Amino acid sequence: FLRERLRAMKTMAIMLFTIAFVIIILVYGPNIIKLIFGKIFEGSLFDILWTGLRWPVMAVMYFLMVSYTYYFLPFEKLQFSDLIPGSIFASVGMLVVTVFYSAYTTLAVSNDVLYGSLSSIVALMMWFYFISWVLCLGLLVNKVWKDTK
Repeated sequence: FLRERLRAMKTMAIMLFTIAFVIIILVYGPNIIKLIFGKIFEGSLFDILWTGLRWPVMAVMYFLMVSYTYYFLPFEKLQFSDLIPGSIFASVGMLVVTVFYSAYTTLAVSNDVLYGSLSSIVALMMWFYFISWVLCLGLLVNKVWKDTK
């Protein structure tokens, strides 16, 4: 029991770190670059590369996190090749949910005046809810993939 709890806590720590890192990089990435490097890289090739590579890097991080979770947490060990379709589906789905969350939070700024910070908490909880659904659907894709293979 204790070994399973420690394994689950380690996986949850990795998942929380990855999600927090992705959110910080996607939302505050350009501001962090400007803060660190100032106006040196503004409008340069590095700035264009950072803007272009930010999403693929986050997709790879989501894929690695989801693959790690799908591989190490189940009691029945599966081959990694059986986990790839569900991991790809979940990582792309998490990116899509994150894009919609980002668009929602930028377009729903007027609610912040009326409801205060409560609207931000509700929006964040909706994002977690949709992320959890995408992870469950990724598991389902893995199960269907394994059964039909």
